[in-house]
Amino acid sequence: MIDEIAPMEFKSPEFIKAVVEVLDSDKNMLVVLHQKSSHPVAERIRREFMVYTVTPDNREEVVFKISESIKRVGNYIKFR
Repeated sequence: MIDEIAPMEFKSPEFIKAVVEVLDSDKNMLVVLHQKSSHPVAERIRREFMVYTVTPDNREEVVFKISESIKRVGNYIKFR
């Protein structure tokens, strides 16, 4: 899980390198991406991942959709 990639994070070459390494892996992931990010890595995420735009009106529905997607791939998140 990566929470949250925003314009400021894209100013760090080390962070970008780490994100690209994760994207190149075969791991399932949940990424929170700031809506206005326009970095090439952000554009890659938008192309390669299922993207949900969260609004005050749909946030409950989006939580349900994401949790169902996680269950389908067999990964369960344990929060502390």
